[in-house]
Amino acid sequence: MMIENRFPLNDDLDFVEAGKALLREDFIYLSVLYGEIRAKKGYITDGASIPKFLWSIIGSPWVGKYLFIAIIHDWLCSTEGMVLATGEKLTKKQTDQVFLEGMKYSKVNFFKRHVMHKAVRMFRLKFDWEKNS
Repeated sequence: MMIENRFPLNDDLDFVEAGKALLREDFIYLSVLYGEIRAKKGYITDGASIPKFLWSIIGSPWVGKYLFIAIIHDWLCSTEGMVLATGEKLTKKQTDQVFLEGMKYSKVNFFKRHVMHKAVRMFRLKFDWEKNS
C-alpha cells in the first residue's frame, strides 16, 4: 500500500517550541497488524527520539522517512499502547512492532529500521508500562 494511504495527514504539524510539534488534525496510521491507530488532534510530539550525537548517522527527529511512524509510536507509548479505534491496549513489544512495520512501509532501509527498532526496545526510558512486556 502506498505510504500516502497509510499516513493521510502526514504534514499536519505546528511547531510550538524547540523540539516540539502539535498535531493540527488526527494523525492516522493503518497498521497491517492492528488496524487503525489514530494520534489525536492536539497531541504534542518530539518527533523521532534520536539522540543528537546520532543525527549525522540516523538523521534528525524531523526529517527522516521514519518521522510519521515515530509520531504514532510516541502516541502509543504516551497512551500506554491504546489503539483508539478498538480500545485495545498493545504491549510495549507490540507497540514497537508497529514502529518497525511503519518504517518498512515508509521505505526506511533495512539496516536503519532494525537499528532504530532495537534502540527503542533496549533504551526506552521515557515510558514505562507493562514491565514484563
